[in-house]
Amino acid sequence: MMPPETAGRIVGYYKNEYIGLPYSKNDIEVGKKIILDQDNADDILFNDGCLWQTTKGEIEITKVYNNAAEGKFFFTTVCNSKNKTIDVKDGFFKILFTKKS
Repeated sequence: MMPPETAGRIVGYYKNEYIGLPYSKNDIEVGKKIILDQDNADDILFNDGCLWQTTKGEIEITKVYNNAAEGKFFFTTVCNSKNKTIDVKDGFFKILFTKKS
């Protein structure tokens, strides 16, 4: 598994599904907001056969300390082939930074 700095993603797993959010260490400052859209999107994989595409959303960094940061996010994603829309609200993440040797 590669660290978020290398992958450019914060990835969270639940069973066989996952969500990935864009990540850059340069964006890690309290109050920073990252806009999610089709050009700067989340990755989401559900076991439903859909190709989900972000239409709008936002990530906000809420806390930075020692070797970690926390934030919240929301986004809307659509599956055009099945005419489905999901609104993800009140998302939360915590990321631990790797230490340089």
